[in-house]
Amino acid sequence: MGKPKLKLIQEVETSWNSTFQMLQRLVEQREPVGAALGGLVSDIPALTSEEYTNVTGCLSILSPFHKVTVELSEEKRVSGSKVIPLLKMIEKMLQEETMSSNPLARELGEHLIKLLRENLHTLQSSSIMSLTTLLDPRFKTIGNKLWSHLDATVMASRTKHNVTADATVEVQRYLSEPNIGRTDDPLLYWERQKCIYPNLYKLAIVYLCTPASSVPCESVLQSRRSNFQEEESSQSKHSRTNIVLK
Repeated sequence: MGKPKLKLIQEVETSWNSTFQMLQRLVEQREPVGAALGGLVSDIPALTSEEYTNVTGCLSILSPFHKVTVELSEEKRVSGSKVIPLLKMIEKMLQEETMSSNPLARELGEHLIKLLRENLHTLQSSSIMSLTTLLDPRFKTIGNKLWSHLDATVMASRTKHNVTADATVEVQRYLSEPNIGRTDDPLLYWERQKCIYPNLYKLAIVYLCTPASSVPCESVLQSRRSNFQEEESSQSKHSRTNIVLK
């Protein structure tokens, strides 16, 4: 059919991204899959045109979540501070997508917007996630509602008598500066500014290490598990060889 040969993707129960990728591949390979099912003697019914339309609409709604999940699973760059800004971005994108979607996808989009707003409110109320966002010079102007967390934490970190005045000046000066570029490294920014904002610097090196996802940790554990299984298998083969030789 003039298309590259691609295998269908099987979803993994513990990973919703795999479900998205499975449906995406199914839509991409709609014609080959239909032709293959048509040539088989099977009870498996082919998807109807309406079902493909529904799947395509739902993929359009879910696409921002997939992209954000990949972005937040970064291992080598600051990720925790991106959570609140990216969720705000998804909310806006969902509102736009939902307006032009088919009924099923629209229902899905409206339900996700409701859940997203509930979770966003919870995250903005969390001092850890709020501070992580505010201490990232790319996203610090995300909203005035979060600034109280930064003011309180900086003041609490000071022990001198002029704590309130000094902390307030430091926070206000930092917030009045323009944001750095989205692709700039916030850790390099704080390394350069640590003498100008000594108290904020101490907070930044703690809070900016907050991971947005457990994926990097799970990857490390999975890698160690695989290495252990390989070593165990190798040792088992070696033991069997010794027994045979004896």
